[in-house]
Amino acid sequence: MNVYVRELAGSLARAGVPADVYVRRWSDDLPEIVEVEPGMRVIHVPAGAHDLPKEALPEISDEFCHGVSEWIKANEMPDVIRGNYWLSGVVGPHLKHELGVPFVSSFHTLARGKAEGGDPEPRW
Repeated sequence: MNVYVRELAGSLARAGVPADVYVRRWSDDLPEIVEVEPGMRVIHVPAGAHDLPKEALPEISDEFCHGVSEWIKANEMPDVIRGNYWLSGVVGPHLKHELGVPFVSSFHTLARGKAEGGDPEPRW
């Protein structure tokens, strides 16, 4: 998924469409902003403990959503918000309504398909 998101965002940036990718900060050593290439940045958003297991991510989705919202309000409003993972699908609609920006989401795998491939998601 990381390769897909990086290639999509990079392609948008090279086409003249700025692309910011918001990720949860997993270490204090990370800069707030990493410019991957002109027009494509990764924004590290504080949310939850750095060593949080993926099963606990739903517990911090509101915190992450707030962090992304505050960052956008303090910087620049995007034309559209796009999500690529189920957590983005949880956070994105909140941002859409709060910021008045369209939201689109796509998934390249779903829980059932992952489970059939031997990588089951938690029951919830």
